[in-house]
Amino acid sequence: MAIRTTERDVKRVFSTTLTETEISPYVKTASLAVDTYLAGEGMSATLLREIELYLAAHFAAFVRDRPAIEEVIDEAEIRYPANSLGKNLDATPYGQIAKSLDTSGKLNSIGQSTTAVLEALDLW
Repeated sequence: MAIRTTERDVKRVFSTTLTETEISPYVKTASLAVDTYLAGEGMSATLLREIELYLAAHFAAFVRDRPAIEEVIDEAEIRYPANSLGKNLDATPYGQIAKSLDTSGKLNSIGQSTTAVLEALDLW
């Protein structure tokens, strides 16, 4: 596994209270995803590094630092709809950036359901 980004880099793009140690598993997961889905797709090492960075931030944000559904400050209330941004990589701005950097389009297809069609011919 070729880890291209660091926990410190993730903290630079993702404002979080998570420590670098807490971010580490997300960096490893992002690296594995880039190796598995994108490494052979002809993208530069620099582009793969950026995708890995934003995937790590996405995973950390999605799993550990999800935005509050409701906040109350004095008399003001803020409500965020569940999954207000979308599903999968669309669920965080970081995932959306990673998808937009992926010139192969493979990240866009991850988690998409496919539909099979079965047709029967009546030969009798």
